[in-house]
Amino acid sequence: MEAFRIFYRVPKPSDSAGGSPDRAAHTPAQGWVRMIYPFSTDTNLRSLYTLFETDHLRTGKILEDLDAFAADVAYRHCGVIRYSSTNGGKIGSAATAVPGADAVSARQELTIVTASLDRVTFVERLSNAKDLKVEGIVTWVGSSSMEVRVDLWSTLPAAGAGGAEEYLGSAHFIMVARDPKLSRGVIVNALQPITKREKMLFDEGESNRRRRMSARELSLQKKPPTIEEAGLIHNMYIARKKHEQNNTAGSGSGGTTAAAAAAALGASPSVDTIPMEKTKISETSAMQYQDRNIHNKIFGGHLMRLAYQLAWVNVYKVTGLAPLPRLVDDIRFVHPVSIGDVMTFNSQIVYTE
Repeated sequence: MEAFRIFYRVPKPSDSAGGSPDRAAHTPAQGWVRMIYPFSTDTNLRSLYTLFETDHLRTGKILEDLDAFAADVAYRHCGVIRYSSTNGGKIGSAATAVPGADAVSARQELTIVTASLDRVTFVERLSNAKDLKVEGIVTWVGSSSMEVRVDLWSTLPAAGAGGAEEYLGSAHFIMVARDPKLSRGVIVNALQPITKREKMLFDEGESNRRRRMSARELSLQKKPPTIEEAGLIHNMYIARKKHEQNNTAGSGSGGTTAAAAAAALGASPSVDTIPMEKTKISETSAMQYQDRNIHNKIFGGHLMRLAYQLAWVNVYKVTGLAPLPRLVDDIRFVHPVSIGDVMTFNSQIVYTE
């Protein structure tokens, strides 16, 4: 099996913009990382990521990797790396100092955890017929938090640096630096955008921060549904009642796979609606030692993969069709999960159009 091909920039003096040791501003280039999945040439690797007997990639497994990848980008911004050419590019290995970076003694106790996955957007499906290129960069920094943007492309080795590539989508991770002994935040290096694109991404990161704060204030845990949200629910109810009244009984003895799946879930043969209650499924798993991170807690990417896979199976079960991902919305990690914990994941389809 070919190793993952990982590229990163060796920090230069110009990557640090001065300041106190703990807050020396780094440019986005300090944390930039690129990783290539050679699916087009490595059949063993391709088989590990292939969905069933299709040419689609397992999105949940990719999400799991992206979480570890975002953590590595954040560590590099703070002056440490967790992989190198000497250990085969293995994600999640022990942290070591970045050559040329101002890794101070305080950084020896720094740990970085995933606070949330802000959003993942897919504009094209993930195919195993081409190589997958992943690039990550820190786009915004607070006092102890960092936003890491990860972009995905499909490419072929023959294309080279100037060859044709297809943009697949992006993800935004919020990473937080913490002191593992004192269980509190650790101040991270400030971010000094230099290029026009870096400044644009920084402004976008600040806009994302304000949006997240606004969304938390409007959460259902704090406020009731808005007038617009209540109106949407009412319109859905009225539309369903009209649909039931306009349909006649008897749809024939045949039917599609989707119709058969719907019937099994309690839908009337004459009405293509399914009670929301019938779309609930759950899965319970014990958290294993093999899925730990370097802090001996269950890796957040593993939890994301389990949650995504359950949601995928739910849609597959209801429709009888293999769904393609378009958007993964906000995922927040509230508490750490320990080895041996028993986790129950619940899924329910709440909206269709």
